[in-house]
Amino acid sequence: RQRQMCIRDRCEDGQQHLHASVAIYAEQLGEGSPSEAYSLSALAQCQAQGGDTKTALASSRRAEAILKAALGPQSEALAKILTMQGALIAGQGDYAAAREPFERALAIRNATKGAAHPETIVAATNLGWALLTVGDAEAAAPVLQDAMRGATELRGADHYENYQVLGAMAALKGARGDLDAAVQMQRRALKAAQNSPAASNPMTLVPAVTNLGEFLAKAGEQDEASSALSLIHI
Repeated sequence: RQRQMCIRDRCEDGQQHLHASVAIYAEQLGEGSPSEAYSLSALAQCQAQGGDTKTALASSRRAEAILKAALGPQSEALAKILTMQGALIAGQGDYAAAREPFERALAIRNATKGAAHPETIVAATNLGWALLTVGDAEAAAPVLQDAMRGATELRGADHYENYQVLGAMAALKGARGDLDAAVQMQRRALKAAQNSPAASNPMTLVPAVTNLGEFLAKAGEQDEASSALSLIHI
């Protein structure tokens, strides 16, 4: 609780400074400068950290409009703000609405960086998860297959940094009813996550273990599912 209060206090202090920064840039450079948009983007991040998703989305959309007008429709900064928007909307549970900003971010990444780039792979994985979550496995399939090809070209198929796209591919196979393939892919995702420098973070390993347990249970492997899920408590 003390940590949450500390984060909240820092966010409130940061927001005051960022609001001032937005106002200063608007006054000195005129409204609609990229500098104003960058400050709005930072403000949106701070607002999101403070738990104010609605206001964060409003700030991010102001930044989006400025960046699109000032830098054009395919800038790096615009891709970042669209990714933030998608994550904020998905965090509210509205994956259907998150699809549009994730699609736009991916289109920019593909056009400017190509498929075998870390940011493009992340963008494709974000979109693929959103599509899977709303039950559109057929739309998710080409997106995630492109992400997997790009990740394999960039790092090799089972590199630890691929644990998220491997997990998304496992979910795709599960959604299509191929539980054996889903289990095998999720095992690869878990191994990659275990090899990641972020393995000590529960948000890295717990989802990978949980998903493996769920796939095993659906495949009728109850004992192995229980064994896999017991790893969470170790």
